[in-house]
Amino acid sequence: MGIADALKDYVPEKSTVGEKPTLKGVYKVSLFDVAYMEDKGYGESIYAQFKVAETISGDVSNAKFPEFKGYFNCAPDKVNNKSNGLGKLLNGLFSVGVEIDKSSDSALLESLTNAKGTTMYINAWKSKKKKKKEDGTWEDDEDGGNVQKFSFMTEKLAMGKASKASALPF
Repeated sequence: MGIADALKDYVPEKSTVGEKPTLKGVYKVSLFDVAYMEDKGYGESIYAQFKVAETISGDVSNAKFPEFKGYFNCAPDKVNNKSNGLGKLLNGLFSVGVEIDKSSDSALLESLTNAKGTTMYINAWKSKKKKKKEDGTWEDDEDGGNVQKFSFMTEKLAMGKASKASALPF
């Protein structure tokens, strides 16, 4: 019997080794990396990565790489946006007691760099990827899988949300 005969009934499976998990839950994270990103069509941004230090409630991650990442827009008309502007990251850092020097661009970047290693709290959820329809509106991309979404929390809110989640009977 040859190798081909032995593989006759074998059905290959897609390898998921190294793929980033899409997590749902409350996490204690560490600001792993932060960097300035030049405009590549979406505007200037600050890129930040967060590594799970502890799963407070929800999906457990055993990844060896940062599980959460964010591009925080720095365009003048979007920087204060609390959903995807730099304001979101600054509010998250402020929520855990980190003050950022906003006196100049260089002071801001230095403050953010110095914040590496800061412990923060994240509420994470999964969302369907979106695709643009011909009429310009957006819809869920059923073939696109999930996108990782998250928001920052205070420690008190994180612990409260986690205790409520663990009390649910299902």
